Amino acid sequence: MGCRNIGNVSQSVATDACFSHHAFAKAGDIGGADYQPMGGLLIALAVCSFVFFYRVRNRATTCRTGNRGLRIAQIGNYHPVCPQMPVDAGIESAASGWHSFTILAGVAVAVVVALFVLPLLLPIVILSTALEASRAALGLDVRGADLGAESTPNEKDKPALVLPGTCTYVFWQMGMMQYICEQFDTKQAQLLGVSSGAICSCFALALEEAADSGDPSTAYTRVRSRAQQVFARLDEESCKMTCWPWGFIGRLGSVIDAVADEVVPRDCIARSAGRIRVGLRRLTGTWLPALLPDALQDFKDRQELIEAVKASSHVGLMVRPTPMAYVAAIDSYCSDGVNPFSFYCFIEYWLQCSNGLTPWTAPSHTFSRLDTIYALWNCGVMKVLLPPSGSHMWVTPTVRNRLDVCNALRVSSWFIAEQWRQGYAHARELDADGYWNAMPRRA
Repeated sequence: MGCRNIGNVSQSVATDACFSHHAFAKAGDIGGADYQPMGGLLIALAVCSFVFFYRVRNRATTCRTGNRGLRIAQIGNYHPVCPQMPVDAGIESAASGWHSFTILAGVAVAVVVALFVLPLLLPIVILSTALEASRAALGLDVRGADLGAESTPNEKDKPALVLPGTCTYVFWQMGMMQYICEQFDTKQAQLLGVSSGAICSCFALALEEAADSGDPSTAYTRVRSRAQQVFARLDEESCKMTCWPWGFIGRLGSVIDAVADEVVPRDCIARSAGRIRVGLRRLTGTWLPALLPDALQDFKDRQELIEAVKASSHVGLMVRPTPMAYVAAIDSYCSDGVNPFSFYCFIEYWLQCSNGLTPWTAPSHTFSRLDTIYALWNCGVMKVLLPPSGSHMWVTPTVRNRLDVCNALRVSSWFIAEQWRQGYAHARELDADGYWNAMPRRA
């Protein structure tokens, strides 16, 4: 399925802990002969997790001494083009770190999750994978090289900001977007977003609105102020669920709900003018249902855009307690464009490599080492989302390996602010190398 036209029918610095756990439990009783190896595994998991948490704790303490971001320190205290412009995001957060007891509680919860929840999810993952693979084997869905969104004559030479799904690294992407909109006029760029990237697309529209509300020569000041206001609002909402390590589970969607109406511009439809595309997965099929990649564009009104973005970032259990969201504009149940509950992404990536599509859907400069999983998760929806021509500038922490997979489930108020700062510095570093030069720089 190609890009769907809806118009017709259609998250002060302090310390905290990192929580990323990988444990595999055998199905069945944990007792008898199995007790000792399983007990050893759990003890090893707890010890390794606690040691790792304190490694992160020490790194955060270093930041408290005045170095707000390691990447910022490496880049240097200057702007690559205009020395008089700000060199950091300028955001402020009064976040406090987690207590050591809270860290231990988080380890205990992680062990429980590994023992009881993961075995329950495994059949769902296997079923989802089998359904997608079966539909592909039977040729029920178009999966060829011609699947991408068609470019109109006006779009062929337009630059595109590609915003893939990066899960909880959304705040890094928002920091990058703040820098981009401060320094560049993005109104001619296409905004192609999936999951966290779809959220950033709407954030970009809000910053464009701020830029257009006064003298062009001071646009970057208004963009900066608006971005800081949005961060302050997100900081206010997210602190309600980040008082302990797993407090965000099933509740991240409430932050989106709380700020969406304040952030998305009232004139977003006229402002986007067909520039914005949202990637998601749509439940399709009757006798052989599966969540397949789809892309939505040409929204009729502001509410349709907000609804599509919420569906695109809807990860069942993680972001919201429900598995899918209903999108009235296309009369379908949809979920996040990144589907972590299926292994089919490995097959999809292999097929795309075989067909020579990965330079388009998962270019090599956008991933390395462990963060390759993000390229695999995104490649399927990118095939239907990205136009086959034009300049694609990827807005993601995986460019130049800034994403640490160990922090994938690290959602704390301190780390949210640090992500934003690091994202801003990351975009600034890329700017020094001309990465964003396909867009006109602000005066």
